[in-house]
Amino acid sequence: MSIPLELVTDSYGLVLRELASEADDFAFFAAIDANREQLSQCDDETASKYPNLSAVTETRLHPSNPDKIRMGIWNTDTFVGSINLTPDNYGSAEIDYWLDSRYTGNGYATLATRALAQYGIRQYQRVYAYVAEDNKASSKVLERAGFQKVAQELGRITFAFSGVAPDSKDIKTVITRPEQDLERFAGLPSRREALRAKDKDNLTVFLSLAVAKKLYRCLCCSGDINIGSEHVILSRVQISKRHNHHHIDFACTHEKILPTLKDIKVINPNETTASAMNARNRKYRYKKHRS
Repeated sequence: MSIPLELVTDSYGLVLRELASEADDFAFFAAIDANREQLSQCDDETASKYPNLSAVTETRLHPSNPDKIRMGIWNTDTFVGSINLTPDNYGSAEIDYWLDSRYTGNGYATLATRALAQYGIRQYQRVYAYVAEDNKASSKVLERAGFQKVAQELGRITFAFSGVAPDSKDIKTVITRPEQDLERFAGLPSRREALRAKDKDNLTVFLSLAVAKKLYRCLCCSGDINIGSEHVILSRVQISKRHNHHHIDFACTHEKILPTLKDIKVINPNETTASAMNARNRKYRYKKHRS
């Protein structure tokens, strides 16, 4: 079984992940069910196409176009929308997306569209999108993501990805720290030292060194992390006290992850082990039960 495609965006924590499991089906359908009225606007057929969960699963298992890349937009563990890349017969590919109305206003659509377009333009001659003339919001999303209007006819506007996005306060940028502040963490994490820090949401993250026991894909660059390769495991502590783990190439850790973190501290690697994480979970559950 192939590893589901995963792409990062310019905002830490917001990723695109190929829809590939029953859990993804549930998340996808729940978002559609909560947005049926909105999705029925502007001639969007998404709501009618997925009347029930079975229809979602059937599309995933038996897609009408096997070459179409269907991805969920995830803010950490929260499904916030869907975005697709569909190749045509002329060496180009079309992008279409929808966003859960409960999560609009955060720049997610712009960030997701730009990330998928940057991936698609390496595979196809052109990446484009169609928008109804009266859908001003989607036109603005595409323009902010680096698309340019190339045609307009029969009530529909065609945009093509140029790769150049105008400066916009609507796109959330990552918070970076001065480079000199990070020099003391060069070469870390290591076998003797791990790192603990706070992310932009003020949640705790741990970074520890690991050796790949199977093939992984880097969260940041989507490159392969081969068996036996040293890399970094990023563990993010959720508000619920649960943890999620991501495998990251060592270079990406220093180029893309550390600059987004604050309050970075060197800690003992024992604090980042699976047993230590589980102990924190048990302690939290015990306290919650006692209270």
